[in-house]
Amino acid sequence: MNLGDETPLFEALGEIAPGIGDRAGVHLVDLNGDGRADYVWLDPIGLVLILINHRGTSQGLVPIWVPANNQMAGLGVPREHVFFLDLNGDKKSDYAIINTTQGALSVWVNVGGGSAWHIGDGVVFADFDGDGRDDYAFISINGAIELGLNGGPDPAAANGWVWITQGLVADAETTRHNVQ
Repeated sequence: MNLGDETPLFEALGEIAPGIGDRAGVHLVDLNGDGRADYVWLDPIGLVLILINHRGTSQGLVPIWVPANNQMAGLGVPREHVFFLDLNGDKKSDYAIINTTQGALSVWVNVGGGSAWHIGDGVVFADFDGDGRDDYAFISINGAIELGLNGGPDPAAANGWVWITQGLVADAETTRHNVQ
């Protein structure tokens, strides 16, 4: 068994985020379902400060941290009773409090949106019809594929190029990253 391709290789990025509070309150959790850890800090009574991890520029891997509008004020609960977990399976961390005397669980489900994807994500160019010209496909976050065939240059067409819309050509029950 060749494990060479599966061996992690770590690249040093150095400090990639500002400190927003003491280490005891730091949580790295995915709040918007984009697969990247966001930077969350809880103050001693559960007030939440959030920096959303937006993918960095093409020049590097360091994230762009964007402060989020916070809807979760401190609830007067010690931060060691607060947990982030994905209770409903939507890939977004929810806010939970576990009462240590009784073990009761209280949850606030994360129903917020977010910037999980950037413009251009899911766009693929490939020759789907074998005519030698790259066609345009868009793969949605749920794996559905829409196709536009490349009709070539035409000065009379919008933007000087013809795209022949094929519409939805595949509907998948998977994520974009699983489509090959």
